[in-house]
Amino acid sequence: MSSNHDIALLQSYVDYQLIGSEHCSGAAILDLEGNILAASDGFTFPESKAIASIINDVDALRINGCTFNKIIYPCIHAEPGVFVGRQGANGIAIAKSNNYIIVGRHGEGRNLVNCRMTVENLRDYMVGCQL
Repeated sequence: MSSNHDIALLQSYVDYQLIGSEHCSGAAILDLEGNILAASDGFTFPESKAIASIINDVDALRINGCTFNKIIYPCIHAEPGVFVGRQGANGIAIAKSNNYIIVGRHGEGRNLVNCRMTVENLRDYMVGCQL
């Protein structure tokens, strides 16, 4: 996916499936190299290329967690292509599809399990669509 139409589709997934669910307070879809292709307003992820390089390295994720905006999120759950971490009242869920990495974060007042389910459900949908 690289056309403007395809990027618009990814942006609609961010806006309506992730943010619209109200389970994610910030979200993005990355390519497999970690480039942000679509993101919610104000969402930044300077470490996106680093997470793209280790999203399948379960041992590294479990030991080191995931750094997001200079904050380390210790691992709650990791499996190939999936990371879930929490730091205080904030959490992050990351899931890899065939061609994309979906990132959702939640802040205070939102539930990490719901954030994770929303991210993983979108990943499952994208895999089913061969995205």
